[in-house]
Amino acid sequence: PTLEQFMADPAVQQMITQARAAAMAPEAVQAAYLAFRETGEGKAAIEQANAAAQLHAAVEAMGADGLAEQLKLMETANTTLIPAINSTITEVNAMVTRLTDPTGDVVDELADLCDVVGSGGILDDLSNLAGLARDLLKDCKAQEGTVPDLLERLDELGAMADRVAGTGEEALEDLAAVAPAMLALLDLTAGFSAAFRAEKLRLNAADFSDQEHLALALLVKPDGAPTDLGQQVSARYAEILVDEYQDTNEVQNAIFRAVSRDGKNLFTVGDVKQSIYRFRLADPTIFLRKYAAFQPHTRAAEGEDRKITLSQNFRSRQEVLDAANFVFENILSVEMGELEYDEDATLHFGAAYYPPRTGCQTEFHLLSARQKSVENPYPVKKLTAEARFAARRIRELLDEGFPVTAPDGTLRPCKPEDIVILMRSPGSRVAAFAAALAEREIPCSFQEDSGFFETMEVSTAVALLELIDNPRQDVPLISVLRSPIFGFTPDRLAEIRAAAPEGDFYQAVAASGEPDCAAFLETLNALRLAARDMSVHRLLWHIYNTQNLLGLYGAMDHGLERRENLITLARQAEKFESGGCRGLFAFVTRLRRLLEEEEAPGASSGGAAGGVRLMSIHKSKGLEFPIVILADLDHAFSRQDFDASVLVHPALGLGPRRVDLERKIRYPTLARVAVEETARRENLAEEQRVLYVAMTRPKEKLILVESLYFAETRLQRLAASAALP
Repeated sequence: PTLEQFMADPAVQQMITQARAAAMAPEAVQAAYLAFRETGEGKAAIEQANAAAQLHAAVEAMGADGLAEQLKLMETANTTLIPAINSTITEVNAMVTRLTDPTGDVVDELADLCDVVGSGGILDDLSNLAGLARDLLKDCKAQEGTVPDLLERLDELGAMADRVAGTGEEALEDLAAVAPAMLALLDLTAGFSAAFRAEKLRLNAADFSDQEHLALALLVKPDGAPTDLGQQVSARYAEILVDEYQDTNEVQNAIFRAVSRDGKNLFTVGDVKQSIYRFRLADPTIFLRKYAAFQPHTRAAEGEDRKITLSQNFRSRQEVLDAANFVFENILSVEMGELEYDEDATLHFGAAYYPPRTGCQTEFHLLSARQKSVENPYPVKKLTAEARFAARRIRELLDEGFPVTAPDGTLRPCKPEDIVILMRSPGSRVAAFAAALAEREIPCSFQEDSGFFETMEVSTAVALLELIDNPRQDVPLISVLRSPIFGFTPDRLAEIRAAAPEGDFYQAVAASGEPDCAAFLETLNALRLAARDMSVHRLLWHIYNTQNLLGLYGAMDHGLERRENLITLARQAEKFESGGCRGLFAFVTRLRRLLEEEEAPGASSGGAAGGVRLMSIHKSKGLEFPIVILADLDHAFSRQDFDASVLVHPALGLGPRRVDLERKIRYPTLARVAVEETARRENLAEEQRVLYVAMTRPKEKLILVESLYFAETRLQRLAASAALP
């Protein structure tokens, strides 16, 4: 039909009415559908066709292999399954052609898609094929690994069909049902943002995000053009240089354009393969768009945007680069990684200063852990097996004197400080590695992600600062009195309170007259007097020296770590004051906020800064180490981002669940399916870049360690999948 005939169709009119009821303008429908086609399920249709073709080929191959005992079953499969697959492939390819045709009209494509969905068609075929696959998988005891994996793929296609089977009128009905709640959520968010902004202005306060957006308002007009002030600022600079450009967000990028004469004198440097801060709103697609659009500098015309590719690596030996290139040329692509690992992206050896030697080949160790069973009464956890292996391999490197390159270019035996163990999320895992290293008498150091303010030495020092600021606080006062600094016992504190039951505890201490209370008050008054003329940083060191805190806590178990924590607290004070802040009260308030927001500095553990270092991959970015052991490779990807009731995407918008009160059910809308699928792909791309950062940290030796339960079975399944085209 023509566009006029199509638009006059009552079903189409009803669909448009429902779209309007869902507060969606036709332009918004078109934009949302285009975005949906470019990401998520539209691309998944191509994958469905490829997977179905692979299944077709595999079933034919299985019949050719001559499984005599399954001949009857294979004949059934050849007469029912393969024709159904061929029919499905034809319909999938037809739909893919319509969805990916850049010249096609969106309304026509949407109508065709609704026709396919409304008539069952491919979705019913996929669901039926999934059922046949389950039956075949149950009955057919064919070659282990290959066929079952392919059948599971078809099962996944059936699940995909079930997920998108609610398109068309049902999808629009879902959008109409959730639209009021989503509009209310947007209004609530906007209202809260305005009230929060007003309160910060009243307090004359601004966070980093506020400063970004205030600068944006000053420099950029709503239409994206620079303001008069932006033009004045841009006139001051001959060149604007931006490092780590791959971690830029859209706000920062707009500011760069405004102060750089619309980007004409903007020089940016970055490696998009190392963009690992998407959780902080870094947008690697900004870099990727320019990387794709800019001409190589050798071919660019005068005044045209250009790029200079720097693919030589001057950090690592050839063996390390070979391993990284092998991995990423096989897994990194535009479809799953947002970047093609071509010749320009490949790492080329440039560190010719390394003296020639052997033994630097990258190692990959796969460990098979055992769970408790009748055959294995003594289970070995994956984490324990991995930690013990890493410790044993490190001991071997140290004992054999594995050579590393010294700053003067000569070779020397490696030391524990030359080795780092990297993990995706160390967390509680570092304890197992620290214990395994201790068994081999290997020193190590690491930072815990939390617990800084809970350590005895830091909590006591902070409580003392609170007392110096205001002594009439019972909790800090009792904490300081009970600390090793003054040594009041619980019984003694009870006696003090019993003697003066009224008032706060400071009044009870002042009313006591006993020598221990008098000595404490004298010390406290002296510190309060000194605090009047000292910065917080100097005051802390004054406390450390006069009360011998470093010696007192340094003599306890883990004394080196306790001393390091106290020094870290002093550094926090110095950092606080270097930012222009002053005053003991302001510093104590800042510490409380850090504690509430769980942004405390890491507590030192395991021996100050010496020994083998245990570190997260994110903290290793920008660093380099002679020997890197990359562990915990079987770490599951986090799905925390997908648990929220409403998903948010900068391009696709909101992805809510629908709550049907009448049927008492909750299920994802099509918008949520699209947002979740897009976010899932973006997260997988981010995880690939995290792995890239980890594999490019070593200078001379890379060792990868992975432990699995049922490793042999897992390998068989992976080998079957790897054999596919």
